[in-house]
Amino acid sequence: MRRNSKTRFSRMAALGVAAFVFCFAITGIAPNAHGFSDKKAYQKGYRAIRKGDFLEAEKIFRELLGKDAKDIEARLGLSFTLLKQRSLQGAYDNAARVIMLDPLSARGHALLGSAILAAGEFRLSVEEFRTALALNENEALAVAGLAMVDFYENRLSIAMPGLRRAVSLDPEEPDFVFNLGQAAARSERYKEAADA
Repeated sequence: MRRNSKTRFSRMAALGVAAFVFCFAITGIAPNAHGFSDKKAYQKGYRAIRKGDFLEAEKIFRELLGKDAKDIEARLGLSFTLLKQRSLQGAYDNAARVIMLDPLSARGHALLGSAILAAGEFRLSVEEFRTALALNENEALAVAGLAMVDFYENRLSIAMPGLRRAVSLDPEEPDFVFNLGQAAARSERYKEAADA
């Protein structure tokens, strides 16, 4: 009887460890990690980005990182906020730290690619965007990034569908809509440009 309860305990412990490892493998973070405990703060930070209040968003994400430096969601938010402010080194550094913590972060690779693209390194940015899309084919920032590389290199027939797709994936992102309008105008699709 005693041996049976030890076996049962061992099996339960093994299942618990397996569940923890599975959760870690899927999300890249430990279950109930401190970084995701304050969802309202993340939402507030992303709302501030949408409103164009980048200083407020930066403050929120930095406060979250002050509580937990390994908070991937806060670091992604900070990287995106800094990218919006054209603080490319900060955006790059924070995206790189996310990838160090979670190499399978599609958003991290997309942000890294966006910072690299904004610095003018097309070829290196394409590698990051493709990595992001291999991890998540619906990562709007990577879709838009690849489309913008096509736009900059005058491949408008390829850029336009990519920008349309980015807008459909994230219609609330004003940069995607602006870039679509810009590409449509260059393609002489003036009605689409005006609508954008």
